[in-house]
Amino acid sequence: MDTNKAASPARRIWLLLGGLGGLTAIIGLVIGLSQIWQASSMQKAEDRTQATIIAILNAQLGVQQEIATLQVSNVKTGPTATAIAAQVAELQATNAALEADRLRAEKAATAAPHATSDAPHSPATALRAESQVPGVSAELIAFGRFENTVTARMRLVNTSEQDAVMFVTPGSYVLNEADQAKYAVGEQSNPGSTIVPAGGSVEMWAKYPLPDDARPAHLTLALGHGLLFERLKP
Repeated sequence: MDTNKAASPARRIWLLLGGLGGLTAIIGLVIGLSQIWQASSMQKAEDRTQATIIAILNAQLGVQQEIATLQVSNVKTGPTATAIAAQVAELQATNAALEADRLRAEKAATAAPHATSDAPHSPATALRAESQVPGVSAELIAFGRFENTVTARMRLVNTSEQDAVMFVTPGSYVLNEADQAKYAVGEQSNPGSTIVPAGGSVEMWAKYPLPDDARPAHLTLALGHGLLFERLKP
């Protein structure tokens, strides 16, 4: 009898400890689920931001191509020339508004916490490369990997006095510097030729799908007209 009475408090203590252990596990599970939900929410927000930026870039590219087309017109005087000048001015204002929207979106993306380090990022200083076309260079303004896709955003700058017809992303690829594996371009904003107006610039983007198991430490981005960006971290 005395032994049973002595054992009862011990059993109650073990039951209490077991209950506390179960409660701790439940709390840990709740915290874990909360962290997963927060990470998922941040990822969805980041995806929406990237989609917004790409949509703005597409709109800008369309406007810039319209401007370039109008600027190569042979009509220099008369009512038609005046109408073209007015249309160019309107398109330039539209482009400026889009640029402001893009900068705000990129600022919001930079300020927001990132759920993954694989999202495309903007270098602190844009990398620059000279093309084989005199007066035309390229700036790599964003480069990064999200899931199994590498995205690159470039700005072509023409400092010459003549418009330049460029084929930059068609036929381009990224190269795994470790094993020399090449990954061809998938989606691209400019699948054909791109007119870079004299004294102006044009932005574009391209996406390069990688195998799911690819883990390159450094990539080389090979673009048309001899444009190369090496030792890039995806």
